[in-house]
Amino acid sequence: MKNKLADFSISLILVAITISSLTSCMSSRPWGEMTIIEDPKVEIKEYVSFNTKLDDVYVFDVKSSGIRAEEGYSNESGAVGLVGKGYNNSLYYSGSDGIKNFIFVKEGSETELKLFPSDVFIYKYQFQQQDERYSFSHKLNIYAVIKSDTNKDKVLSSRDNIALYVSNYDGTGLTEISPSIISFELIDKNQFLFTEHDGKTLSFYAYNTETKTRTLIKSVEQEISEKRISMH
Repeated sequence: MKNKLADFSISLILVAITISSLTSCMSSRPWGEMTIIEDPKVEIKEYVSFNTKLDDVYVFDVKSSGIRAEEGYSNESGAVGLVGKGYNNSLYYSGSDGIKNFIFVKEGSETELKLFPSDVFIYKYQFQQQDERYSFSHKLNIYAVIKSDTNKDKVLSSRDNIALYVSNYDGTGLTEISPSIISFELIDKNQFLFTEHDGKTLSFYAYNTETKTRTLIKSVEQEISEKRISMH
């Protein structure tokens, strides 16, 4: 009996070590990485799912199985999944197809608006937050978007250029703020800060979501180590 208990305890320890190693591996890799599926034998499925309601507007995700999460892909709901090279072997969440567009539908209207005219990979996003009790409330939707495989490695990830966009809560007025950002964070009500790097100089910009203006705060000659896109 003691030997069986000892064997069982050793098995539990090995499982714990395996999970710990997997978690460590996940945390050391890019936050969201999407493999582009180009195999003609793989059927690409696209579908629409409800995301949220913003005031009088319903927001829907447009997802595609043609881009699949390779590790740690998460969306605003916090769901996380693991899939490899287009094959769904998720440990936590199977709905890991990539969001490639949003559709906005006005309440009481049959009119709908697709956010991007051409599909992209919406890497991260933050819808407007009007609650004044929220320290970083802001009046615009914000999107971190990977438009193409800029480094030609067949993967859409943070290693590619990440463009920064904003729009009104209903998807109108879509505007590109930057073609390639290094970092992003909300820093105050109606204000966020982002950086750009031209290969030599790192520039810090503040953007006011109320006045829709961008201001250069500081530039410094500095190398960069990784991108940090902090959206919830």
